[in-house]
Amino acid sequence: MKIAALNIQHGGGTRTQAITDYLKSLEADCLVLSEYRLEDKGLASQLESLGYTYQQIGAQYPKENSVLIASRLPFVAGNATQRIAAVTFQDLTLLGVYFPQGDEKRLVFRAIREMVDSDSNALVIGDFNTGKPFIDEGGNSFACVDEFEALEHHGLIDAWRSRNPEGREFTWYSSKGNGFRIDHAFCTKSVNERVSLVEYLHAPREQKVTDHSALIVDVSL
Repeated sequence: MKIAALNIQHGGGTRTQAITDYLKSLEADCLVLSEYRLEDKGLASQLESLGYTYQQIGAQYPKENSVLIASRLPFVAGNATQRIAAVTFQDLTLLGVYFPQGDEKRLVFRAIREMVDSDSNALVIGDFNTGKPFIDEGGNSFACVDEFEALEHHGLIDAWRSRNPEGREFTWYSSKGNGFRIDHAFCTKSVNERVSLVEYLHAPREQKVTDHSALIVDVSL
């Protein structure tokens, strides 16, 4: 199953058609869109017309950023909050996430640890707004790094980092041109062994479809 995660930047707005066209070009089985908003300019319905008929929306407040899971494959819907949407495909539980800024991230990190057991078959993917200092950014500006690292202590694996231990690849840039890797896929050991591909696609950011790179994960069911 090919999963594509992308932060669509403030709900998409006037870029909604460009976002839809880009997502169509990926030919993914499942999409995880962060910064999704209920006032989506028809994005969810456009995705439905492209075959993404199974949808789980975490958004509860129209103008606030959230997360949408849209899939061509059937799933069983789980819990959905403003920050986390959970679904299950056969033997894979997928959590789409969108993290807030600053210390507010702690509640989301803790919710993930409560929802995911290290012995389960789970994948957590989306915009974490966090990474490791001096590795996923040039300096040391991330908030809640301890919570980010606690995911690893909990038994979750950074799928991209596990395959690129010395790699440095950024998915978002500040107005000053500083790069950050803040879009991640964390999975349990059993799922990591089933991941055949994990990569970043920078085209949507470079072409200004949105301000983030896309994250692609291919995992067998």
